[in-house]
Amino acid sequence: PRRLFSLGHDVRIFTPLYASIDRSKLKIERIPDVTNVAMQFGSTEYRFSLLVTTLHGSDMPVYLIDCPTAYDRPTIYTSEGDEHSRFLVLQRAVLESCQRLKFAPDILHCNDWHTALMPLLLKTVYAWDKLFAPTRSLLSIHNIGYQGRFAAATLGHAGLVEHAARLDASDIAEGWINWLREGIRHADRVATVSPTYAQEICGPI
Repeated sequence: PRRLFSLGHDVRIFTPLYASIDRSKLKIERIPDVTNVAMQFGSTEYRFSLLVTTLHGSDMPVYLIDCPTAYDRPTIYTSEGDEHSRFLVLQRAVLESCQRLKFAPDILHCNDWHTALMPLLLKTVYAWDKLFAPTRSLLSIHNIGYQGRFAAATLGHAGLVEHAARLDASDIAEGWINWLREGIRHADRVATVSPTYAQEICGPI
């Protein structure tokens, strides 16, 4: 992102505001138009606000998704039952924020399973919004060993129940949804961290 920004591209990073981030070391501002936005996943309501800072040594904006219900925890990853919801919050919050900022990215760059449903969300849940009409998705695989495999019942949380036919039928039949698989199937382009890793993951692992 830093390199692309230095070349003149409008690059914006979105990341959760994890509890481990030391706010005292950052100059953070609130985005008034994205405050206390509600999202309902099952019986749990999540509310998020959007903050912004800049990448160290750069003017590039870094948007922080402030959702204490999802991210105010001692570790980035957990073994709790709402792990899928925490990263659905990230994906939905990015798209909801883009709408409120009226920011239409040419390329939505998703990384690993944590954001791998976004290409499908663009083509289904958010397909109505002409803001995203020019947006194309790129999924980068950093570690294919972690794929984000969750119970198919979580489709309701993602708002994808009526679009289940777009998902891998064998996974659904077994009662699962594999986020990374769906990202690979629905992204406009797929990349890896290196040419050698791309070759490696094309064979058995």
